[in-house]
Amino acid sequence: MKSTDSGGSWKVSTAGMSAVRVYELAVPSRHSAYAVTSQGLLRRARGGWLPADAGLPTLDLSALAVDPQRPAAIYVATETAIFKTTDRGKSWRRLQAPPISKTAEISALLVDPQDANTLYAGMTEFGDYEYGGDLGPPTAIFKSTDGGATWRALQTDGTLLPEISMLTIDPLDPQTVYAATARSVFKSSDGGATWRSMVADAGANSLALDPSEPKTMYAGTDGGVLKSTDRGITWRDLDAGLATGSVNALAVNPHAPEMVYAGGDDGLFITVDGGETWHRHQGALGRRGIEALAFDPTGHTLYVGGIRGGMVEVSLDGL
Repeated sequence: MKSTDSGGSWKVSTAGMSAVRVYELAVPSRHSAYAVTSQGLLRRARGGWLPADAGLPTLDLSALAVDPQRPAAIYVATETAIFKTTDRGKSWRRLQAPPISKTAEISALLVDPQDANTLYAGMTEFGDYEYGGDLGPPTAIFKSTDGGATWRALQTDGTLLPEISMLTIDPLDPQTVYAATARSVFKSSDGGATWRSMVADAGANSLALDPSEPKTMYAGTDGGVLKSTDRGITWRDLDAGLATGSVNALAVNPHAPEMVYAGGDDGLFITVDGGETWHRHQGALGRRGIEALAFDPTGHTLYVGGIRGGMVEVSLDGL
């Protein structure tokens, strides 16, 4: 089944994806994609979506990251542990986990695109912010510089980072890291040593940077989309035609950065003018909720993960 509009043609991927809820996507190459789903980690292959979690102790995964330099190297997190594969999910080994609170879970992972040994792990705290022993005040983000062998807590205790939904990094300046949280977008310009809030009184569910001009970035909130063109210093609302509530996922076309997709509770929307105007994408998911979006690095295919199950691939060949 195919259809077209100004956002490209779409096709439904059903093999291995029936009745699956998609939580997170990573697409390291044009022919390789991974999805954290309600049925565990799946990998896109010629035969459809296949399990890639052999050897993992659980299918209940909370975060996903791919090494941009070595696409066969994948990281996934459970609530309290981090695992790594170097063979696209055929086998896994457990890494040293960050010393997180007993009432927290690992909710975001990030690999430095220029240094694969540098990893970040974001937390979501569900308890009363109390740590056991002498670990000190609650920490929302941890960093490893040795490939996950050891972790250190970043000094976020003076900044409210109660719930990390996403971590992303400036591809041209890996010292610049952003965190989408329930209260704001936070930014570090020194590799996580210090953080500051960049959005007043607005939590963020998702972030997307223009890969070629990362000073331009978008934040998905419970009320729509915000845009910054100065690395998060100032923001403005983009809501013309964006008829959805919470924006759960964003994706910028790497080779046509004025084309941005926003996935929310009321479906998939597209802008072709950098967010000035939006329209609903006439694709297979209709008005069903969207939870995850990811372009392949060539900009040929957009993967769309639905809340109530299913995966759609939007082909932009020829656009």
